[in-house]
Amino acid sequence: MMSAQLGFWLSLLAHGAPLLGLALWMTPFSFTGGGGWDFVKMFTAGLYMAAMGLLVPLAIWMTVGPGTAKLHALSALKFHGVVALIALAFGAAALVAALFDPANPTMSNPPSNFLSVLTAVFMLSTFVLPLVELGRVIYGIRYLIATGH
Repeated sequence: MMSAQLGFWLSLLAHGAPLLGLALWMTPFSFTGGGGWDFVKMFTAGLYMAAMGLLVPLAIWMTVGPGTAKLHALSALKFHGVVALIALAFGAAALVAALFDPANPTMSNPPSNFLSVLTAVFMLSTFVLPLVELGRVIYGIRYLIATGH
């Protein structure tokens, strides 16, 4: 049986996991490469936040027994599952757009469909997704504290 205090801290971790993703994004040891200025990394803060927001609650949900921690982890997991489905839809859109762009070995005819989808993905993961993730963190933690779990 898990103590109430441990359940509270695990629930807090489940809701605050996107902040761990933001911390990982800021380290030089992140998945996108070197410790210097990285063009791709600059646009992926939201993806790091969403990935940690999915993986940490999943680990908590799979390892703890019934209780508040499992309930809060499931809540965070459902939200980030929807975010992951939206990301998969954008990935499918990028794949379809790439298939309908003509071959261009010299880039004299750039792949405009693919670049349009890629630009939308970068804009969403740079500006919209971090704000959505921060809003979810604030909502989850406020709910956790308000209910006293």
